[in-house]
Amino acid sequence: MERVLNMNNEGVEHLIAGKYSAAKTSLRTALLYLKEFHDECRRLRLERDENQICETEKIPPQTFSNLILQSRRVPDAPNKHSCSQQHYIYRNAIAAFLDLTPKNESSTQELPSSSGLTAMIVFNLSLVYHCHADRYSSSSNLTKVLRLYKKALDALKTAPWLAHKSYSDMTVLGILNNMGAVFHELDKYEEAEDCFKVLKNVFMTSKDGVVALEAGARGGMMMNVLFLDPPESARAA
Repeated sequence: MERVLNMNNEGVEHLIAGKYSAAKTSLRTALLYLKEFHDECRRLRLERDENQICETEKIPPQTFSNLILQSRRVPDAPNKHSCSQQHYIYRNAIAAFLDLTPKNESSTQELPSSSGLTAMIVFNLSLVYHCHADRYSSSSNLTKVLRLYKKALDALKTAPWLAHKSYSDMTVLGILNNMGAVFHELDKYEEAEDCFKVLKNVFMTSKDGVVALEAGARGGMMMNVLFLDPPESARAA
């Protein structure tokens, strides 16, 4: 599991440095390592007692309770095109580290799941493609960006980060905001409106995530919700 986190964090550092190809390689490798890890865990559980702890890599069973998350701000892409100038884009990638602090055995722990880590890594990968599209004015890549954001959101819904609720809520807010901005950039105004309606509802119900957001992020998202209306020509159509 440690190598999964190492590759994720390496991808985040490449993203911050604007090395998008290297970031894609690192994050895709992290997903591959994650699949291999959980495949091995499932194999061992079949061979041993159902409740036997997976001892792959000789570390405790990994859950989001065992992780320390760190939000890393990604700079705006140089030569950014109109999408980022018109819309606020949430650009906080997520790094994760093993928490080796001894835990109270009676404390509630989350069940091991690849979905939580998948959500984190795919969200970071989404930001890579989004920043790449901004730098190189590549509207054709925005469709792929949407697919990745949707995959991250689905994984997060499957396994919310109960031990890190504020990070979970912030990531949901970021995904909805960015998807709405991309739909708006692609002139898909109904889909953009749907995203911003859900974003507004999450703003009203996810106090932890909203409070944890930086003031600039909160303001940027609300500006998107309030002011990203379709142009008059689209309304008339």
